[in-house]
Amino acid sequence: QSLVPKNTHLKVAFVISQTGVKMSFKNLSNELEVAGTAPVMEFSNITGPLTLSEGVRNHQIGGTEKIIIHHLQMTKRDFNKEDIPFLNIITTYGDVDVSLPATTAATIQVDALAGNLYSDLNMVEQRPAFPAVKGRYTGNLNGGGKMIAINAIAGNVYIRREK
Repeated sequence: QSLVPKNTHLKVAFVISQTGVKMSFKNLSNELEVAGTAPVMEFSNITGPLTLSEGVRNHQIGGTEKIIIHHLQMTKRDFNKEDIPFLNIITTYGDVDVSLPATTAATIQVDALAGNLYSDLNMVEQRPAFPAVKGRYTGNLNGGGKMIAINAIAGNVYIRREK
């Protein structure tokens, strides 16, 4: 367990292949960028933009079985950064499980190459411009707002309101 000073823009890179390992990130109040792989990655109580992208040495998050995100909170300062998605995930094989607070205002886009989308939100399937994408789903939560973008190549995506 490591503690990080408040209001730090944190960039983390790692490769963990040991079975059963879970990397947890919680109670962070600024931007977080993660590049790497671990069997399970969990993010909780994040209040700044979160980016999970290609891992170290240009490998995508391929050894990850599950990415879990809950209690994701947008703050007013996030709305000043129009060009930065609030949540941006690229994963090769992992399932992505996102629970959003009921008050979140977001514009959501999910691209699924081989997996499926499961959601209790009003997501609409679009015809993707790029033919390799099996399905592109878009939706506005509470009228729309900051962008949430999820690109899942082989995993399933679960996105819902927190209860």
